[in-house]
Amino acid sequence: MSSFAALSLVNAHTHMRSALNSLLNLTDIMEGCGFEALCVACTSATRPERLPTNALALLMKATYPQRVYWFPGLHYDMADAGYASLPVAEQIAQCVALGADGIKLIEGKPTARRQIGLPLDGEHYEPVYVACERIGLPILMHVADPEELWDRDALPERAREREWFYGDGTFPTKEGLYSEVERILERHPRLKLILAHFYFLSGDMDRAAAVLDRWPSVSFDITPGDEMYARFSQAPAAWRDFFNAYSRRLLFGTDTAGDAEYPDPEGLARAQRQVADMRRFLETDEVFEGLGRGKLHGLELPASTLALIYAGNFRRLAGPEPRRLALSVALESIDALRQRLDGGDALREPRELVGVIRERLAGLA
Repeated sequence: MSSFAALSLVNAHTHMRSALNSLLNLTDIMEGCGFEALCVACTSATRPERLPTNALALLMKATYPQRVYWFPGLHYDMADAGYASLPVAEQIAQCVALGADGIKLIEGKPTARRQIGLPLDGEHYEPVYVACERIGLPILMHVADPEELWDRDALPERAREREWFYGDGTFPTKEGLYSEVERILERHPRLKLILAHFYFLSGDMDRAAAVLDRWPSVSFDITPGDEMYARFSQAPAAWRDFFNAYSRRLLFGTDTAGDAEYPDPEGLARAQRQVADMRRFLETDEVFEGLGRGKLHGLELPASTLALIYAGNFRRLAGPEPRRLALSVALESIDALRQRLDGGDALREPRELVGVIRERLAGLA
């Protein structure tokens, strides 16, 4: 990747799964892709096996305190989960005490929204918005998905294979989800909201601009989806102007999870190709096959815009460096988590993982 601009690169959108392999693989990706820092965004825990994810991210944050930001996800007391969760206000207070750098909400993705069944603008999530607006913590929120997933005739093949069809009446509509976000921002106009995957507006430049114009605290990340970069490539000159005009509102991210067995050289190579394709798109005006999405046309953005997208905007929102992890508080929270997982063989694997995490955190302390 030496042919690209000599600029700091911060990955504002990565994930971890509830397995130690995820930490190891993500570390290799951080080093192998040249990320100066990255943000681990944890998705919500609606099943017991997902409960260790926040704790695992804490371990990575503790291991790389200058390089890893942590956006925890919420825990839910689902009927079949077999555990009790803290109220949302207490969860947020605990995350802040631990040293969270922001909050991740996957709850606006149609599948999660249908499963959990709680509107984004409802009272359940209000403590999140109140606390984050008051403290200045950013929220990385996934809202909606590409509009073709609501249209059976336009459904992409990959989505068809995974049965990602939202038009059967059991999922919220895209416009309904957008309306919920509008109501959140009307109540909390200073909320630092990072809308993932360009808010799925790569097919509507005017609307994307209108959202950013109306809400100065809102940003989009440019984490690739199936459609985004192909749509940008349909009008590269216009999108170049857009990226320059809104250069302080866009963040670089990859959605990498590192969830295969360790080591995973194929996964590392795939991540390196993705980053190279994204940088080639942003830094050159070349026409090339990339991101597994067909022919792309680069935007050739100036270094000043690139520097903001690659690192400056995320560090401005989340802090110039990660917040310090409170290790003693982390150990207490993990002990409490182990107690919640003390429930027989069905919870053996997550309980054992939490035990390993606690041991390693204690060693760092």
